[in-house]
Amino acid sequence: STDQQVTAGLLIPLVTNIVQRFHFIKLSFTASIYASLIF
Repeated sequence: STDQQVTAGLLIPLVTNIVQRFHFIKLSFTASIYASLIF
């Protein structure tokens, strides 16, 4: 139905945003761990 398309249209950008943010946090976390190991 049209409602499902609207819901998908709203959810997909939101999920993408969350995934990108989570990925960035994971990268920062990993980088800080490596930095603490090196220094």
